[in-house]
Amino acid sequence: MTVQLPVAPASKVLPERWSILRPHNLQRGYWTSNHRFNLLPCGRRSGKTELFKRKIVKRAMKGTQFDNARFFASAPTLTQAIQIYWQDLKALTPKWAIADISESNHIIKYLNGSEVHVLGMDKPERVEGQPWDGGGLDEYGNMKERAWSAHVRPALSDRLGWCDFLGVPEGRNHYFELYEKAKEDMASFGEASPWWVYEWESKDILPPEEIEAARRDLHPLMFEQEYGGKFVDFTGVSIFDISKWLDNGNAVPMPNLLDGVIAIIDTAVKTGKDNDGTGVIYGGVWGRGDQRKVYVLDWDYQQIRGDLLPAWLPTVFQRLEALAKECHARAGSLGAMIEDKSSGMVLLQHATNKGWNARPLPADMTALGKDERALSVSGYHYGGKVKIVGPAWDKVLSYKGQVKNHLRKQVEDFRLGDPDAAKRADDLLDTYTYLLAVTMGDSRGF
Repeated sequence: MTVQLPVAPASKVLPERWSILRPHNLQRGYWTSNHRFNLLPCGRRSGKTELFKRKIVKRAMKGTQFDNARFFASAPTLTQAIQIYWQDLKALTPKWAIADISESNHIIKYLNGSEVHVLGMDKPERVEGQPWDGGGLDEYGNMKERAWSAHVRPALSDRLGWCDFLGVPEGRNHYFELYEKAKEDMASFGEASPWWVYEWESKDILPPEEIEAARRDLHPLMFEQEYGGKFVDFTGVSIFDISKWLDNGNAVPMPNLLDGVIAIIDTAVKTGKDNDGTGVIYGGVWGRGDQRKVYVLDWDYQQIRGDLLPAWLPTVFQRLEALAKECHARAGSLGAMIEDKSSGMVLLQHATNKGWNARPLPADMTALGKDERALSVSGYHYGGKVKIVGPAWDKVLSYKGQVKNHLRKQVEDFRLGDPDAAKRADDLLDTYTYLLAVTMGDSRGF
């Protein structure tokens, strides 16, 4: 039998973190839902995650028929899950209800025997081994497709546990397929369906001026997805209009003052393959917050044998120093960031041995697929926050017999959902999306 929580004075039942919400009807429907599986494909900053945080704390405090009720809050990676949930779940839980908190394992233990775990679905097997009473999969569209069917769903069977699927839609992927299934179930069984969908737009919560600002900054389809909560089909869509790099149709002059300059390197060891290449892009950063701008200062594209890459790496740092001097970068060179895979690992180790400023790109960023990463940074490009200087715009190089501006070509030709993506040369496109994620995004690159 579940142990009852101790009774606290009425004035101290809930912490201040339980600020008053004014939910609309759809949010109230989710909050009071008796359906086992709830999908919330809603717009950004529209309250879905906040409601789930409160729901899981409430369920843990109430307990279940099992003495050791267990709940989980998860995201695509452990780092994301911690950033989204850990501090808020602790703040929402009354101190008088806590038996113990494990900061290392990210578990809140309640006096009634319940536990709330914060998990990353980069390793979905974390949910295996013990039964669960309920939980949530946040940013579900970015999770591994089999996280639900092969790992989470079986772990809920012993206790007939529940699960909520949260997050902005991410195109027509496994989240969309689950959405379609839930809709079919609702049509077939009505209120008796274990599946239910609650969907609302950001405009239902956010101020009109913020919605209009987002509409100006984002590609129209991206706006529909991010703020409309719609499952948009991006297949074949070009999201990088390179005219956004220009001012009045012209590349911009080399800036005479920057905060710093940085290099992003994408490389491989598949010498001889059609899509092999080592690309580097040099970016300049100016300003903070909404005023930040990024400049594409230079780029290079070479086919280099893996064993010769360490000999090439010094030229990157030399170019960084030259650009920092030319642009009067206040922090100078910010070093190079390299994908920690394949021959990139060799470059990182070589740079460490030489004492050069090189570090790996964030794992959360490199774990995303190419389409997901491009979508996540497309707003910065569409909003005109990135400009290209004349020499980088005009530059042409010979690569595998083709003489052209490979950076412009790869970025302009990129299409989402391209079935021939594995065959195309896109190393410079990767450096560009990484550059935007590193310089414009948050600590995870989004």
